Amino acid sequence: TSIRLWQSYAEQRLVAGQNEMQKEFQERLVEYLKKDLGDKGDGKGEEELPSAIGFQDLSPELQAELIDLQKRMSAELKPLMLEQTLSMQKILEAADHEERVALMQYFVDAERKRLQAKKTLKGMFGGAASAVTSRESDGDDETAAAPVEEETNKSQIFADDGDAFQ
Repeated sequence: TSIRLWQSYAEQRLVAGQNEMQKEFQERLVEYLKKDLGDKGDGKGEEELPSAIGFQDLSPELQAELIDLQKRMSAELKPLMLEQTLSMQKILEAADHEERVALMQYFVDAERKRLQAKKTLKGMFGGAASAVTSRESDGDDETAAAPVEEETNKSQIFADDGDAFQ
């Protein structure tokens, strides 16, 4: 169903955020391991990198970076997890199919706006906007042509509940 697809999308967004944060650390770790192996090696070519390394085997600098990464991931991904949970909760609490459709439309519209804002910001600050493809931000635009009255009604859905997702 559409709700399962939305849940899967939200989960993939979390995973993508986590992977993005880990990528830079992994690159630094590979550099460290290559340097470490180069210092210990016999100079006869490249040694194979270990498939696993213990936290205590990392340099103090990398240990601190890893701890910082874990804190950043928690701080930045926790709101995404909460958003995902609350959106699913609201959909499950919906009284009928029409209300579920209205909620899904609201969530998709909000995500489309978020992606467009991300694309715009990356363009303004010289970042590569490749993370937001034209397909993501310019997909089938069935919901973008919604009348202003519908937008007001969608906002009303969330104004009724103090702890609702906004």
